[in-house]
Amino acid sequence: PPPSAPPSGLSIPLGRLLDDGGGGTLHLDLARLLAGRLLVQGSSGAGKSSALRHVVEEAQDALPVILLDPECEFAGLARHIGAESLHAAAVADDGLTAAATRARAHRLPLHLDLSDLEPDVRIRKAAAFLAGLLASPREHWAHTALVCIDEAHLLAPHLAASARDAETRRLGVATLTDLCARGRKRGLCPVVATQRLAKLAGSVVSELHNVLIGLNVFDRDVARAADLLGFGADRAAALRALAPGQFFALGPALAPTPRLVRVAPPVTPHAGATPDLLA
Repeated sequence: PPPSAPPSGLSIPLGRLLDDGGGGTLHLDLARLLAGRLLVQGSSGAGKSSALRHVVEEAQDALPVILLDPECEFAGLARHIGAESLHAAAVADDGLTAAATRARAHRLPLHLDLSDLEPDVRIRKAAAFLAGLLASPREHWAHTALVCIDEAHLLAPHLAASARDAETRRLGVATLTDLCARGRKRGLCPVVATQRLAKLAGSVVSELHNVLIGLNVFDRDVARAADLLGFGADRAAALRALAPGQFFALGPALAPTPRLVRVAPPVTPHAGATPDLLA
């Protein structure tokens, strides 16, 4: 396989290459990531959350991390990186906007807990928070930050659940697309994670130029993932056979052609892991 792209500046180790006889290490170039953003995708059990944790743990020394957490699975990670946690259910929308703006101004790591909210309220509060990040004055644009969004399909769904939810869906999709499209000049680097590509709005996916694609089992997800990687029907089948923690990496910040990598395990435990069977 061709070598991965040489780092342009600050980079972090992502994991061990599996398609390289020498077992080399694949690095994630943070400077190129800011320009191209990142999608982390894999079905349940693929290791998506662990991969996201590893990226945050490695990047936190280089720049502040802002976590949007719909299921409150990253509270332990937030404590590990010294991020203040905000429970969105207890904060008004304008308060979330102000908190995001102040976090940018003072370069503070922040964890937004979006659990215990109805789907439409969760989208509205996330949109208010992201609006605060984007509305930072120009003098704070140099305050670069990593913005990690787990289960992004809950905040920018491909389809509305009902006609009543259509307007809320448009708000979520527009806000997240705006973050991905305009974030680079404002010093924001979105890292978007999702289990289901088919459930995440296409306008968001189209703005993410770097991808980590793991195990996929549903036909629509396999088709969209294969299209992102440039795989034909023969190679698309490989997406159904990936082991947990294995991902195809592609993009300017990762590799010029798809490379198979085993992402290094995180230090912090995964709070959303499936419990063991209890007799």
